[in-house]
Amino acid sequence: MLLAMKNLVLGLAVCSSYWTLALGEEILAEQIGDEDVLILKSPEPKSPVFPPIPPCLDNPEFVGPNGPSCALNAPLCMVPEVMDNCMVTCQACPPILTDLPPSFGFCLTFVTLVNTQDTLALFLATCVDVSSFEVAITVDLLPITTAVTGSGGLAADWVVTGVDGIVTGVDVMNSSPIPAGTFNTLTTLTADDGSEFPSGVTCVVDLNLQNFYGQKVLAFSPCTTDNQCFTGDFTPPPPAPPPPPQIISDPHFVGFNNQRYDVTGKSGLIYSLIADESLYINAELATAYTTGLYIDPLTSEVQSYRPRGTWMTSVGIVASFADVEHQLQVTVEPGSFADVCELKPKECFKGGSVALDGIEVWSVGSFDMGDGARLSIKNMKAFGRVELYWPNLEATVDSVLPPGEWDVADADVPLYSHVNLKFQKISVSESANGIIGCTSRVRLDSHGQPILWAYDKDGAGVLDGPVSAYEVPDLLDTSFPLYSEEWVRSVNA
Repeated sequence: MLLAMKNLVLGLAVCSSYWTLALGEEILAEQIGDEDVLILKSPEPKSPVFPPIPPCLDNPEFVGPNGPSCALNAPLCMVPEVMDNCMVTCQACPPILTDLPPSFGFCLTFVTLVNTQDTLALFLATCVDVSSFEVAITVDLLPITTAVTGSGGLAADWVVTGVDGIVTGVDVMNSSPIPAGTFNTLTTLTADDGSEFPSGVTCVVDLNLQNFYGQKVLAFSPCTTDNQCFTGDFTPPPPAPPPPPQIISDPHFVGFNNQRYDVTGKSGLIYSLIADESLYINAELATAYTTGLYIDPLTSEVQSYRPRGTWMTSVGIVASFADVEHQLQVTVEPGSFADVCELKPKECFKGGSVALDGIEVWSVGSFDMGDGARLSIKNMKAFGRVELYWPNLEATVDSVLPPGEWDVADADVPLYSHVNLKFQKISVSESANGIIGCTSRVRLDSHGQPILWAYDKDGAGVLDGPVSAYEVPDLLDTSFPLYSEEWVRSVNA
């Protein structure tokens, strides 16, 4: 007997302030041949209905002086056409959205990025303050595989690193939160190995942002479905192992146990980075510079860069392996082959000079040192790179040139260049000392908790003593003492 049943609908109201999902079934009777067949068919599920998005978002239809989208034109806030088309860029957010705690019915933060292949530039529009972020980045649905480091932008004073497509940024000193009503460059990511990013559809697919009080901030990107807000509850891939130690920019340190800290020190002084049984690494600090308008007090000249803190300008490494001691020096200062390099610029090391075992090496190439050790010198687009492949150390030393937009005269380039040091493979003993060697041990606070963030911009809490205790007289010094409790007591007396 044919059951003629039509439009039998089950309604399920979901208790939610933002969306309601209706479920139903329709039983349709169809005649197929000589048999009556009942077919159960469910209607297509309805998409969640999200609340109106406040003006914390990009305007993808706007094309300005810097190209399409408000994100690219954010630095041109005061240009009338940008001001008129990109509301949050210049007019901030409605006052109600800046109240704390945030109204979790709204997406309060927008993140997008631009892939130039040389860099991935992240942009942020926010109606609440932001003090940390974690984003997942894909190109053509695949996570970027190379390790990355962020610099500049709103997060210039943060530590920004990433691996396997997950990029994190943290305001280490908890002193530079990004304020509500901001829309500008968040950070510019470059690959640690100097490679280009793949071309393709580049997306921020997951977001986890927090404000100054540690509250999760609802955020979305152009690639999140239906402008869905993310609260940071997404399930990221398994955490990667702690990144290897590194010292970059002005200068930000990542220790052996993932300690994050800055050491400003004093310009013109040399400090021990690692002092160990068969490895000594020292670095000279000098005045650092960052992007920003500045009037030179001596010349009254307006510059697009300004002094701020310190960074490394020279690194000296003394390592012993196979019963032989080797010395390496990398500095931003030009070498003695300047005349030759003017004739053959592509064959010369870009960004300074290199000396191996007391002999200046001016040309790019790979150099066999025997006993399985090798030194490689190459030029990247914006810096010169020295790669060490030694039995007890694998590392890169980059001599980074000033950005082109600073418009620095050729003769002044060394003054505005700096050195970054990143370790790929390193083994140290329990007695390792130095500003980064000391992080092979984790110090505990008065409550017995590990200290993974410094208390100030000279590494207090992470270091075993004041930064002045780590001064050395020479770039190739090997007299700095190994770690001992007696040494710690003496420098803290």
